[in-house]
Amino acid sequence: MDTTSYKILLFFSFLCYMSFGISSGKAQENIADSLAIPNQQLELRHDNDFLLTTDKYYSSGLFLTYRKKLKNKFLSVNDEQLTLSLRQQVYTPSNTESRELTDYDRPYAAFTGLQFGWTSSSDRWLLGIDGMLGQAGPDSGAGDFQRWYHNAVVISPPPVWEGEIANSFHSNIYAKVIREWKFVPNPFGIRAAIELNGAAGTKDMFIEPGLALYFGRRNSMHQSIACHQLGSLAREIYFSLRLSQRFVSRNALIEGHPSGDESPLVFSAEKKVLRIGFDLYHRFKRHDYKVSYRYLGPEVLNNGSHNYLILSYAYSFGS
Repeated sequence: MDTTSYKILLFFSFLCYMSFGISSGKAQENIADSLAIPNQQLELRHDNDFLLTTDKYYSSGLFLTYRKKLKNKFLSVNDEQLTLSLRQQVYTPSNTESRELTDYDRPYAAFTGLQFGWTSSSDRWLLGIDGMLGQAGPDSGAGDFQRWYHNAVVISPPPVWEGEIANSFHSNIYAKVIREWKFVPNPFGIRAAIELNGAAGTKDMFIEPGLALYFGRRNSMHQSIACHQLGSLAREIYFSLRLSQRFVSRNALIEGHPSGDESPLVFSAEKKVLRIGFDLYHRFKRHDYKVSYRYLGPEVLNNGSHNYLILSYAYSFGS
């Protein structure tokens, strides 16, 4: 078995263990509990490009996210939800074997952060505001984790991690607004949404308008996994297509901290980045499964495009 096949088999074995292990552990739930509408959720998500036989640019990401649907209104008359997410992301140049900085088309960059968010949603609108605090550079530990993963799990030479973005602390705020229309009802529904995302802070500064199309059985926006919302056990199974254009003012994992740092290698970030996505989502009772594909246009001048997969499992609980 070659290295790529081994990695694919290993990763999907892990995903199946997470999905069915938790499900089996809950097999003895009584009927009343299984019908209760959960208001909390824990999600494990992994982004990676190795399943597409690449290992560059946005190389991998790990996310552990907790969500809670508020029973009492706090700031809005609509449904409200709080989110807390621990995340770790790794970026590498396309040449991960050379130690010569002149061979790199972007710097190595590692980031670990804590993101906390609030959303207000109805069946047509969603407003979300997130804050983020995090550490970039060697002290984030993300680069060390990737090297350990290559040595202990993948059993392949790890990237050399020369010329990494320097240590720096970051704070950011993110905002999004979504307006959705339903054209055809379930069971094979058709919906469309326009989205506007924005960010400001030391790590990211951008504006990103986009369009999303949904096809299949899906709940209303304030109860759907399309927007990571709780509040329903109704089955969902659908796919979506996404298209957006990110207008970038700052990307600190390419350009370094805006106040300056000791990074040995930085690049100018591309000001326009095309983003295309495909999602396949399924909600079965308390279990949410997501498989997504993402395509990114070049983030640095003269770089190539990039693509990766997102695999996620979430379990909902509480009532």
